[in-house]
Amino acid sequence: MNRWSGAVLAAVMATITGVAHAAPETDYIPPTSQADVLSLPGTGISGQARKSTRYALSYVVIPVKGRPQGFARSGVKKMTRRIADRMESQTDERYGYGFAGWSKAPKAKDSDLSCDLEVIHRKYQKYVKNWSDPPDGYRDTVAVYLTPLRRVCSYAGVAMLRGRAVYLNGVDLSDPTRLQDWITAHELGHTLGLEHAASFWPRDAGWTYADPVPRVPRLQDWADYGDYLDLMGQPAQQGDLDGLELSRWSFSALNLEQLRVIGRRNLTVVRNSGRYTIDLVSADPAGGRMMLAVPVLADGEETAWTLEYRPSWQNQKGLRYPEPYATRGYGVRLTLAGAGMQYPNYMNRTFHVDGRQTAQASLPVGQVVRLGGGGTVTVVELSRETAIIDVMVP
Repeated sequence: MNRWSGAVLAAVMATITGVAHAAPETDYIPPTSQADVLSLPGTGISGQARKSTRYALSYVVIPVKGRPQGFARSGVKKMTRRIADRMESQTDERYGYGFAGWSKAPKAKDSDLSCDLEVIHRKYQKYVKNWSDPPDGYRDTVAVYLTPLRRVCSYAGVAMLRGRAVYLNGVDLSDPTRLQDWITAHELGHTLGLEHAASFWPRDAGWTYADPVPRVPRLQDWADYGDYLDLMGQPAQQGDLDGLELSRWSFSALNLEQLRVIGRRNLTVVRNSGRYTIDLVSADPAGGRMMLAVPVLADGEETAWTLEYRPSWQNQKGLRYPEPYATRGYGVRLTLAGAGMQYPNYMNRTFHVDGRQTAQASLPVGQVVRLGGGGTVTVVELSRETAIIDVMVP
């Protein structure tokens, strides 16, 4: 999403020149029927089950009269391979995609073509190849609808959350011969059930580390795409990621847990004050502890602060994030997750500690951060492989 800012809920929106932001209620479309819901694995995934968690992508080109298409079958196949490679590397080959079909629908008038994915899906589903019969080796078929850039539609991409359809609005204007890898991968993340990696931070400009981290919504500012390091967040502005290459996006530990790539063995619930070590976030469950969860009571619901370590050495070149989040590194993330490590309101709430002075979504080493209710966390030391954290529970 190389030129987007937030709204609420899932999918990607564009601020391409002349394109407005999508309204929250149109930012993603729930599946219209049970038949449109992906058959996702409900429990942990073994190495032997990996092939059954690959998904076939069937593309439907919807030409619009008077508008150049800007993409070709060969380019889409290459894009699919790039996305599949990146997805597999992030999930230890547990999830992937493959090119399965390409078909063209009759030309449509711009005025007759809806921006609503539900309407498009209902009208053009008959052109989706392998819809009811996925190819051998694939678990399900996902419909991907392609149109030239339609400025009347206020998003770059939209998906059915946990559904089987994605709508891509246009191409990368800086290079009209290719689609945007990151947008497509982000939308496919929604089909797997992932919501946005949102963020919040203290609204009070005078907030300091001596003040409790606010949990009450009226004391927070929000960015729906607030985690600039996560596929389900938002990458830096145009040009800052080498034209939207996939080389730098990754999944947070919470996303990997939701995908059942890592499990409870990789999570420690902090019941007692003490010193804890967390390893790098990895798609390999053998990586050890990757999350700490500090239970708290927030807004009347059982929640937990979670901490994970995403190291700076993975980001050697540095990212030119939009102000105030310029940073060269990742660091220890502090997030607020719902009971059972699920997202509150399906959100991943990432806390930005004094974002104008420190790396986005990371806690400074040696700084005591109050969680409220008497709890604190302090990052004691960071190494190439681990982070050492002192936790005091209420």
